[in-house]
Amino acid sequence: METSELLAMLRPLLHDRKGALTCVGRMPRQIEEICVTPLEPADVSAATLVVAPAAVFGPAVAIGDAAWAHPGGLLAELFGAIGVMREDPLALGRTKLRKLTVFVPETHLDILRDAVSAAGAGSIGSYSDCTFTAHGEGTFLPLPGAKPYLGSVGARAKVAEARLEAIYPPYREEAVLVAMRQVHPYEEIAYDVLELENRDPTYASVRQGTVEPVSADAILEQVLRVSGSNAIFVSGSDRVVRHVLCGRGIHLTRALARTQPDLVLTDHLEVAELTALHRAGALVAELRDLETCALQHAAKRLGSALPIPVREASEGLVWRRYGKHRNIDRS
Repeated sequence: METSELLAMLRPLLHDRKGALTCVGRMPRQIEEICVTPLEPADVSAATLVVAPAAVFGPAVAIGDAAWAHPGGLLAELFGAIGVMREDPLALGRTKLRKLTVFVPETHLDILRDAVSAAGAGSIGSYSDCTFTAHGEGTFLPLPGAKPYLGSVGARAKVAEARLEAIYPPYREEAVLVAMRQVHPYEEIAYDVLELENRDPTYASVRQGTVEPVSADAILEQVLRVSGSNAIFVSGSDRVVRHVLCGRGIHLTRALARTQPDLVLTDHLEVAELTALHRAGALVAELRDLETCALQHAAKRLGSALPIPVREASEGLVWRRYGKHRNIDRS
């Protein structure tokens, strides 16, 4: 498969928080398979594209925490499985949205609006096709060599135009701009792309949500099933849960300082953090090998979406079998 075509298909599936794919090394013209791995794999062919959290070898794509935090990643899958009714906004670990502002003749306004919306602009929560339009007059003077859609070379033109605005996540930018150029009638398009302070609610390394009152054990059963983890080590005893906080790394540590969850789902916390949560009455569930679980989940998604073979590799890791889960009282 042509590498450029494959990367275009891969980007919306596994982009990082900036909406990009970081390519490492010299890419071949053709890719025959993808290998998803936490480490540099052994004995890969020149036509194998490695997908890893970080990469110092090539050809490879470094995805950061995308296997975990991407809208189709394991964290979103876990929240769906445990029945989160409402997700409370946490800016931590979330990328910023962008906004397209483009000026278009009134005659092509609806065509342009439909095109950029179909490409992924204008989605806000449970709504799509969210745009804003203002109407005014545009002017331009075609110079020698120009081929204007409206007006004549050497004569200033005045045109009834519309200003169309729509927001989108960074990974949609290429598709949105391509769609804009395909339907816009002007030879030279006047448009702006702005990075906003608004955070993308779909890409998150930490999520906080509310569930119907349910026992912690019932939630953990679903977490084990979906994550593929071999064990959950639980600090505390079973209890009724309504507020769940789930995440990894420094963003989770920061979130713990400003939230009061009933249940924390993570891979590892320091003893001081565990002690503070235990004293506050929270239950902590640490999932074994969570990053590897996220990569396995990503490999399955890629395998079902891409027209080339996708395999997992875990060289250097020993995937041991543990008990279903066991309670550890660290008080």
